[in-house]
Amino acid sequence: MREKKQSKIKKKIKNLFNVIFKYVTSVYAILAVTFVLTSLLFFPSRGLIYNLHVGDVSPQTIRAKEDLLIEDKAATQLRIDEARKNVTPVFDFNPSVYLELSRNVRNSFSMGRNALPKLTTKQSIKKFETTLFKTMGIEADHSIFERLMGLRFSPEIEEAIISICMQLKDKPIVSTKEGIGFASKVITVKDLQTGKQKQMKTSSILDVERVKFEIYEDIISSKQSYAYQFLIWDIAKKLIRPNLFYDSAETERRKDEAAAKVDKAFIQVKKGQVIVREGDIITPANYAKLTAMNMLERKKDTIFDYARTTLLLAVFGFFSYLIMRHMGKRYLKNENHVRLFLVTFLSSVVVVKVYEYLASNISYGSMLLSKISILYATPFAFGAAIIALTTSFELSLIFAFLLSACVFLLPDKAVNMQIALYVFLGSTGGSLCISKCKERAGIIKTGTNISLINVILILLFSMHEGFFSVHTLISCVFGIISGITVILIVSGILPVYEWLFSISTNIKLMELGNLNHPLLRELALKAPGTYQHSIAMSSLAESAAQAIGADSVLAKVGAYYHDIGKMSKPLYFIENQISGVNKHNKLSPSMSALILIDHVKEGILLANKYRLGRRIKDIIQQHHGTTLIKYFYNKAKEQKMDVKEEEFRYKGPKPQTREAGIIMIADQIEAISRTLTDPSISHIKQVVKKTITDIFLDGQLDECDLTLADLNKISDAFVKVLSGMFHYRVDYPEAAGENGSNTKQGKNQ
Repeated sequence: MREKKQSKIKKKIKNLFNVIFKYVTSVYAILAVTFVLTSLLFFPSRGLIYNLHVGDVSPQTIRAKEDLLIEDKAATQLRIDEARKNVTPVFDFNPSVYLELSRNVRNSFSMGRNALPKLTTKQSIKKFETTLFKTMGIEADHSIFERLMGLRFSPEIEEAIISICMQLKDKPIVSTKEGIGFASKVITVKDLQTGKQKQMKTSSILDVERVKFEIYEDIISSKQSYAYQFLIWDIAKKLIRPNLFYDSAETERRKDEAAAKVDKAFIQVKKGQVIVREGDIITPANYAKLTAMNMLERKKDTIFDYARTTLLLAVFGFFSYLIMRHMGKRYLKNENHVRLFLVTFLSSVVVVKVYEYLASNISYGSMLLSKISILYATPFAFGAAIIALTTSFELSLIFAFLLSACVFLLPDKAVNMQIALYVFLGSTGGSLCISKCKERAGIIKTGTNISLINVILILLFSMHEGFFSVHTLISCVFGIISGITVILIVSGILPVYEWLFSISTNIKLMELGNLNHPLLRELALKAPGTYQHSIAMSSLAESAAQAIGADSVLAKVGAYYHDIGKMSKPLYFIENQISGVNKHNKLSPSMSALILIDHVKEGILLANKYRLGRRIKDIIQQHHGTTLIKYFYNKAKEQKMDVKEEEFRYKGPKPQTREAGIIMIADQIEAISRTLTDPSISHIKQVVKKTITDIFLDGQLDECDLTLADLNKISDAFVKVLSGMFHYRVDYPEAAGENGSNTKQGKNQ
């Protein structure tokens, strides 16, 4: 029972986590986060206009833009320090210290005299000695005790000691004058009993050593015997202690009160007044004025500015959305592509702001590096390059437009227009170079081209300065660095994107297109007929994709893997039945249909296991759409079974992309081509056109972007390839051909 409860709890936690993860990674959540963070990052803040510090050399002459009343913090601090210094240290005076001692002495002597008759043993004497000194409030001394016993606790000695205590009770005594409180010549003494306070000179304050010296002088000058004098001194010197204590907390409180009452010091600066000249060293006074000017600039940022920026970003985003819809809904249907677009855009925005911050801070203190030169080093093009490589060139253009629009919102109006143009043209050029990249080495070529584009743009922007000026040369170096950085970022992040978003780039597709891939080798061993069908079909798909401008690499590689699910039950598909034994003869039509439908599901599982990417998985899932397995459907009807048509249809979805539509058509045409007895071109054209027409009329191509013009081009491409590769094959029963298959068992369904 306990294990069941724990299992249920774990299951609930897992379900909750999945729900949270689903919402967090949803397109709308990522879109909201991207929009909010972008609007915050591009908030029109002026930042530090004058980013100089004490000791820096001013790179220019700076004048006040408005009348300023600036607090002179240094002068204010001097006033505060003076006010704190003028506060006298506070000491607590406790007059009861010596009154308490006199009572202790009297009690001790009285106790001693009363105890004398009882002190008959060494044990009782030793015990009483300890009690006596404890009562007196001093540390035990056996010599003093013996002399007191010898004099039988003389009242004369008692009175002498009490007299000393009474003499000291009104005198302020400190332990030592070497304390923090005596840095001043006057202190404040606060009586703890009465609460009264008075000012006293430190010269009138006694310390313990001074009091002992005076008491010793008084005792020696008395008329008592030496024995009495030395006993009184030995007891008195142990009793003398401080009664005046430094109150640090109260002293600090009073200093803080005094500091709070100090009036601030201000410096008045008139509009146009020179604050610092070019080449001057920044002093504390200059720094205070520059800080005030920075604060004045920052106060100009308003909610209206933020609302304006947010509205502009919303307009840019909506305009990009309209462009996507105009280009084709396929960009919006694939949520993975939308997520990738948003994450890449947000990453690019963060990179831009980091470089903009560095450029603002580095350039202002430098006589050689300008802000715009440093901004040229920003790897603006990496985002568009990744979008072009993972999705399409068209989508990368939208990305470049959006990013350049955001760069236009940078606070420095002197550079944002030029940099926005630099971003758009550089990103577009990089996307154009990398969109046809079919190997990872092509990323290096793309980065080199981006560097070249950057240098050309920088030279055009710098024509008024001259091509060989120091500023232009430095800017060109930074433009080259930008291209190199793009190479590093794209090369490093591309494998992460392929894994994170399950994306198959052209580079990844070329790797998957290697016939030595473990999955293809396994397909050749387990299902050789299916393997040969896939290889033959790839030529058809590649040629058709080239004819209509679709992704020919995706079409070819998709054809390789579209039927990998047949490896789970290869002998149930006629192309793999070498012995001629038909396993479907022993099965009901519904069970046979279920096995055929199941190969799509098995293919998806294998695609996930080998991480083939989303585009290949979509082709595997969509290459049959929702077509009807006619042979087994008709067979079930002939057997007068209770037939539901949906049970004999593939689960779909229908092809969502042009490449998936091409694979569907090529799959059926390659299968039908095996039944052709007349290899004439006219007959091939007739078969191809009829097959495409049947698929079209069945509505299987309704959800992809294939037009009638595209279908005509695809038909011509198929005829051309089949005419070149056609060879005689074994004929198959006529019933199978009705559904574009080549077997009674629904070959290639």
